[in-house]
Amino acid sequence: MPSVLGEKIRARRTEMGLSLDDLAEATGSSKGYLWEIENRESPNPSADKLIKIAAALGLTVDFLLETNLAPPDEQILCQRRLKSDPLAPVIAD
Repeated sequence: MPSVLGEKIRARRTEMGLSLDDLAEATGSSKGYLWEIENRESPNPSADKLIKIAAALGLTVDFLLETNLAPPDEQILCQRRLKSDPLAPVIAD
């Protein structure tokens, strides 16, 4: 079973229409290395590779490492609600 990290990377990569080869080229990684990150239960990418993957996918490293599977735009909406009223309950739209 893939990790949350792997699921997030695959979801964003496919959303952007990128193949593993495309992402590998953009990050200076091998296709096999990225496949392992996407499909292994406990991937352990280096910080440098994680930064490059996040940048290529237009995401933050924090989002990739967060165990929440909510898309980034949902997380941003929740964060905005919390900033405007930290005591308000967070309800998904």
